[in-house]
Amino acid sequence: LDVWPLTPNGKIDRDALPLPGVMTEPESEVAHAVLRDENNIELRLAKIWKEVLNVRSCKASDNFFDLGGNSLSAISLFAEIEKSFRITLPMTSILLAPTVRQLAATISQGQSDLPASSLVAIQPNGSKLPFYYVHGQGGNIIMHYTLAPHLEPDQPFYGLQSHGLDGRHDPFTRIEEMATHYIAEILSVQREGPYLLGGFCSGAILAFEMARQLHASGRKVGLVAMVDPYTFYRNQYLPPPPKFRSHLYHIVGELDWHLDSWEQLGPRRFM
Repeated sequence: LDVWPLTPNGKIDRDALPLPGVMTEPESEVAHAVLRDENNIELRLAKIWKEVLNVRSCKASDNFFDLGGNSLSAISLFAEIEKSFRITLPMTSILLAPTVRQLAATISQGQSDLPASSLVAIQPNGSKLPFYYVHGQGGNIIMHYTLAPHLEPDQPFYGLQSHGLDGRHDPFTRIEEMATHYIAEILSVQREGPYLLGGFCSGAILAFEMARQLHASGRKVGLVAMVDPYTFYRNQYLPPPPKFRSHLYHIVGELDWHLDSWEQLGPRRFM
């Protein structure tokens, strides 16, 4: 495109965007690509992907994120999977199995075989020290999947998701408890420091607490990357005058995000 199609309020008009050429393959080729399992799991799953991602075709080897998938569409994806296959999968399954064929294999294994670990290996291979990134307020780390390709190819990258997202375990209620749990998960992968930690929003506060606990136990911390750390004054309805403008800016920003989500998902899916 020479220019982005825009809505009257200046945002990208997604409905006016043409489908990428890579998604215009004949439907017969798509069916041939997905009809390889006895129970037609791949075929049914590919149909869900096409509806959720609004694409014309989907092959068994297609990557969810390469087709435009994100944390919002992942919510819709797993809601449809639960409805169609009567199985509840953790949302991080899409990180471990990002293609139709891989996720179909996960579905065929059943829920009981899925790990309940908070530590998710987004990019486990590499010779460098692993980098551990903590979830934001939502609890899952799908939105941080796109960070991995921007790191060095030999940089191991792990995400830490909230304990209890699967609905089968009670979540922690204190930052100190969450940090202790995440440290235990990290030690199962890396016994000796230095440890490279990072986090987004409230996850930045968690990363800081993890660093504090590691330091107190005599372990070395090589990095604490705090991305847009959560500021507690946002919870005040009437902050002090010097902070009011900043507080109002964040409120407007969050409202804009929700309105954009409403526009993309529609009222039913948004609610």
